[in-house]
Order: sequence, then structure tokens, then C-alpha cells
Amino acid sequence: MRATVASLLAPLLLGLPRAAEGAWYDAHVAKLRVPPGFKVDVYAEVPAARSLAVAPSGTVFVGAYDFSGIQGSDGRELAVYALRDLDGDGSALGPNETVAVTERMSCPNGVAVVGKDLYVAQKTQILKYADVETDIETLKQPTPFLGTESPADAGNGLPDTSWHGWRYLVAHPPTGKLYVTIGSPCNGPGNGEILDCNDTATHPLLGSICELDTTAARPKLKVVAHGIRNSLGVAFHPTTDDLWFTENG
Repeated sequence: MRATVASLLAPLLLGLPRAAEGAWYDAHVAKLRVPPGFKVDVYAEVPAARSLAVAPSGTVFVGAYDFSGIQGSDGRELAVYALRDLDGDGSALGPNETVAVTERMSCPNGVAVVGKDLYVAQKTQILKYADVETDIETLKQPTPFLGTESPADAGNGLPDTSWHGWRYLVAHPPTGKLYVTIGSPCNGPGNGEILDCNDTATHPLLGSICELDTTAARPKLKVVAHGIRNSLGVAFHPTTDDLWFTENG
């Protein structure tokens, strides 16, 4: 049996020349090369797909962030989608298999599932969508989980910065904790939004990956890794349970 890599290729290929026959992406998929024993199929088409979270049920939730303007004048107002293979054909391209579960919003990039709840990370807040798979085709109303950092409460909210400000989110189901990336809004002292974003005394959260306890009445950010310019992906090793992350340096 050949292994299959289910891939959300459509958002990555928007704007490229349309294939002459069949689906517009067929010619592009045919050019991809993968290791022996693997093949690539398009699983779904989602506007500006950026990050993924898989629920225990198998539903795939897709966060979005369009920084290139490919969606037009409202390109930064996007939704989180749920993907379900209802007919068992190995894709979510069929009717009602790709559905929006949130209203359109600015930069709903990070997505994570803890139990029955979906968490969505924007630049300045994290929202909670409780019991998200119940009546999944009805848009859900969120409750605030974590807000924006204030000068009087440094370290207890997401910094309101734009550079490297799209948040990536990953859940650790055994502990019910979330891990969120907070990029550094500069490349060096005096080069960016903040005069010195390496000043951890003034800006303790910038350039870090932080932990949040979803069971806490008032969740607080705990820095677990620091000195990270811009991480675009976080995951737990399936055997060792170590936290791994990319660094866009």
C-alpha cells in the first residue's frame, strides 16, 4: 500500500497559470517530487490556508493569513474552515465537506484543538470556540481566551506588534496546554517597530514561544523558549514529547 500525503495545495498555488484540462492545479501537482512510497493529492481548497490542526475525530481545521494580497482588497479578512471527508474518497472537495466555522476576521492564523474546543490565535488575541464540531455548519460565536498585553500588565497578553505578528498555535492534549509563537518585531536594535525588541526587561515576551494553561481561570503566558526571531511552526515529537519549532532567521 502506498502512503498518501494529503496536501492543501490550492492556497499555495493561487495566481499561477491555470491548467488546460481538469482541475486548475493538476499540472502543478504533477510537477511535485516526493520520496518513494509517497504520493501527493489535493485534499481541499481553502482561501489563504496557513496552518492546520486535526481534531480527534479527524476533522481538519485550517487557519488563514494572507500577507500577499492575493485575496484582493479584503484579503486580510478571512475565516477558519473545517475539512471533513464525508464520502470517504480521501478528500474534502465534495459538497459540504469544506465549511467555515468562524466569521471572517483579521489574520486567524493559529489553530489548535483541545478536547472539543477550537482555539484561534490572531495577532492580538486568542479566541475559544467551545464544542466546535456540534452543528459544525453553523458559524460559532467565540469567547475571549487571551487578550492584548497592556502597559500596566506586561507579559499577560499578546503584544500588539505587526512584524512577525501572525501567531502559530499548537496544543498538547495530555496536559491541556497551548503553545503560541510571539515573533520579534525587529531584526536588531533600532531596526523595527520597537527601538530594542531584544530588551527582555521591557518586552519580556517578544521573540519567544509561550505556554498557556487552558484550564486556568485567568490564563497567563509562560515563556518556554526565547531568542526566536520568527517561528512558523511548532510541534511535539510523537515519541519523546519534545517540543520542536522552526526558526525563520
